[in-house]
This record gives sequence, structure tokens and C-alpha cells, in this order.
Amino acid sequence: MTKLNIFKLVALCYFCFFFSASHAQGVIPQPQKVTLTQGYTELDAPLAWHPKTARRNRKQFDYILTELQKHTNSTGKAKLLRLNNTAIASQKLSFHEEQGYKLEITPNEITISSPSDVGLFYGLQTLQQLCFSKRIACQVIEDAPKYDYRGWMLDCSRHFFSKEFVYKQIDAMALLKLNKLHLHLVDGGGWRIEMKQFPWLTRKGAYRTHSDWDEWIDAGRRFCEPDYPGAYGGFYTKKDLKDIINYAAKRFIMVIPEIEMPGHSNEVMAVYPELSCTGKGDGFDLCMGNPDTEVFLKKVLTEVMELFPAPYIHIGGDEATMRFWKNCPKCKQMMQKHNYTDTLQLQGRLILAIDSFVTKYGKSIIGWDEIQESGKLSQNAVVMSWRGEQGGLHAAKAQHRVVITPSKRYYLDAYQDNPSSQPRAIGGFTLLRNAYEYEPMPKEIENTDASKYIWGIQGNLWTEYIDTERYAEYMTYPRLLAIAESAWGTKTSYDAFKLRVIPFVNQLRKKGYNAFDITKEIGRKIETNKK
Repeated sequence: MTKLNIFKLVALCYFCFFFSASHAQGVIPQPQKVTLTQGYTELDAPLAWHPKTARRNRKQFDYILTELQKHTNSTGKAKLLRLNNTAIASQKLSFHEEQGYKLEITPNEITISSPSDVGLFYGLQTLQQLCFSKRIACQVIEDAPKYDYRGWMLDCSRHFFSKEFVYKQIDAMALLKLNKLHLHLVDGGGWRIEMKQFPWLTRKGAYRTHSDWDEWIDAGRRFCEPDYPGAYGGFYTKKDLKDIINYAAKRFIMVIPEIEMPGHSNEVMAVYPELSCTGKGDGFDLCMGNPDTEVFLKKVLTEVMELFPAPYIHIGGDEATMRFWKNCPKCKQMMQKHNYTDTLQLQGRLILAIDSFVTKYGKSIIGWDEIQESGKLSQNAVVMSWRGEQGGLHAAKAQHRVVITPSKRYYLDAYQDNPSSQPRAIGGFTLLRNAYEYEPMPKEIENTDASKYIWGIQGNLWTEYIDTERYAEYMTYPRLLAIAESAWGTKTSYDAFKLRVIPFVNQLRKKGYNAFDITKEIGRKIETNKK
């Protein structure tokens, strides 16, 4: 019997067990502690709030009860669902207990207890997954996350995605107990956020002449106004973003905006060429010698910070080419003024100035790991470590909070299967197994004080070649499931995880998500043409 047939047999046995009586071993992310008790509860009757559930909680979570009812019969004596805002006493939970919950299922009643509303919400998400089956094993679940930051990033600049699409992904994030949505709103592909002070950014910087990324680059990266024939793009109005923020908040997800600087800024310079070193909009980096650059960025950040209630704003800070800075008269003058010997110091000056500005506003910056090269950041600055572990290690040892997001494991734009079997992608090769088996806590600091600065992890969906919403989902799921379980801190073996992924993805598909079919994965097998 081949390994594939053995896997199919094991999977069939698992499915029979999973669908005969659902229990927490089938939940993603897997809970910290599960105790099976005697009996089952059948979803042969509707669920109803227990009389002792607070009116506030009923109103807050009525929409989830409506979702749960889709898995029950509409007739019969209702089973009671009770929510308790109480502390949970458990010696097994040592993580973020303020986000923890206890879920108790008996034949006639379901009780969720937590000291917080977010804990009650996570308990309801676990219950929703258990309801994928019509029969649920009686059990007690005690659960809490390992990492406080559990995120997903959507690149809305290279390709624009509708507000409704963002809502849909927020729903999936909630089911996976992810709690940070990072919106990459501006980059060289287009400016995606309405600005009252700079309306031309969306009038002339949110639309381009080609939808295809390579064709657009070959045509000279030209932007256009929305009424130009074939104009491609779009942007979020402030109302759109407020709607997204509120929709996410209802699901205990914080929305963090990113305003990229000083590189990846050709869309800004296409609108305001005077902010480039040549004055003609050349290159990708804003001019560091022009004092108007800093003034512009601070005005933009002020408007964005007023819109987003999150205490963080991402300022990018990665991959500045610095190509024109060396020969730019304004940049050279700035270097002479401050006795700089390296153009990198120009970027450092800007990052530190923005860090100070944001801190005075009462918020904290997040930046890609290059921001550490700027000098001494404020202590509340957060580093996203994407170029391997070293950036994260350095930041954690300096007592900065770190979000682990390595490009070789958590970048979701890489091929997820043998490239010969997949649609066009930017490159790389990250199987579901690769994402799942990666350990985000660096071994060098695992048992040291620095480990407490590993704030969490994030999966990033960059979208140069992801030009449709269906393709965006295809690249995100199921790899985001692996990241979610790593963030929750309950990883087991990959083979056991994969068995849970298959029914979960089937449920996602029933909900209308276009997830990759892991059962058809080729993996590292190299296909050859047989004669």
C-alpha cells in the first residue's frame, strides 16, 4: 500500500470520527486543554440564550447565535447557551488568560465562561467549529492564546480589494482567533486611502493604466485619473475604512494601517514630483534632503491616526533603494549639515523623526526590521522581523516588541505547491508543512527574559501577481490556518494538523471561500514528461 493510500485511509477514519461526534481535537487552532466527558449533545433543536446570560452579552453576540442556528434544526426544545463573565480557574493555562475561556458542553446546555468579552467571543468561535458536525461530544475546554499579536496583512496597493472582500476575510480571521488586520494601504502600486489634505493622491495615484503588474511596469508604471479609458484601481473612502474598523472591532480584531516610507513611494512622486530627488518623480524613494518630505508625511500620518483608533501605525521603512540620494544636491546638503557619512543615515533621521512625532501623538510605530538601522528608537517602537530571525533577535534583546513574519515561511504570495501545478506567483516555495513546522520563538532567546518581547506572528499576503479576490483567498487558505495555530501556541504534528485542515477547508468552501485543496498537493515532487 502506498503512503498516499495509507494517508487516505487514515483520513477516512478521521472523517468518520469527526463527523460522528465533533470534539475539540478537530478545532483550529487546537485548544490548550480538552477533557471529554460522558455523552453527546445533538444539534436537533435551536439554540437559545440562557436566562442568566447578561442582556449586554446577548445583544453583543446575537449575530453569532444567528450563525450557529444555521447548523441546528429550527424545531424542538431549545438547547440553552449561557455566557458567564467570570474568571476561569485553571492551573493549566499560563498564557494570555485575559483572552481565555472555558467551554462546557452537556447534553442539554452549553456554557462559556471568561473574565473578558473577547474570551467569550473566542469560546463562541470554538463552538461554531464544533457545530460543523450535527453531534458534539460532551467535553470541557480550557483555552487561551500563547501570543498576544496574531495577524494577517493584506496588500491593497498592488491590487485593490473591495470593502466586502475585507469583511469576508475578517470573518475567517475571527473563526481562527486572529486579532490584528494589517492593511498595507500605500505602496508603488497605488494610494488606497482618501486624504482630505491631499485629494490628488487618490485622484491621480489610486488608478493606473494596466491591471497586469508586469504589463504596467513594462509600460512605464504610469498612473492615471479614474475616467481614463481602462483605468484600473480604486481606494477606500474614510467611511469605508470606518466601516471596516467597526466591523473588525465587533470581532475583536484591531485594524492597523501602514503608510510606507521613504521607499516604495513612486505613487506619491507621480502625484507630487517635487518630493522626488530629481523633481520629475523618478525612482522609488522620497527625497530625504527636501524638508517638505517630512512635512508631507507628518500631515498624512496625522490624518490617518485621527481615522484609525488603533494605538499603532505601521510606517514601513523597508527596501529603500537610496539610488538618487547620493547625487541629489538637497540630500548632499542635508548630509553635510548633520556630518553624515552614509546615505543610510538620511533614512535613519527620517525614521527617528517620525517615531518621535507618532509617540508625541500618543501612539507607537511599527516598522519592518530595517528601522533598527536608524539609531535608537523609542522603547515602544515595534519591529516586524521579515528577513529571517536576526532582526527579531536584535529587537527583542533591545527590549522592543517583535512580530515574527519571516518571508520564507509566512509570506503567502509564494508558491504553495509545485510551481508547475500552480497559477503565476512571485516566486518562493512555501508548503503548508513549511508554514506549520516553523517555530516562531528563536531558540537563542527561548528561555531568557528577551523571549517575552516576541509579541506574536503574522502572515503577509503581498499581491503583485494576486489580481483577483478568488486568487487572494486561494493563496491565503489553508496556510493562514497554520499561522493561526502557531500563534495560539498549540502546534502538534503536521500530519495531525493536516487531518484537521481538510474538514475545516471544506467548511470554508461551503461559506464561499476559494481555498487551495490540500488533498491535491503535489509537494516537492518533480514532474517530468513521459514519452
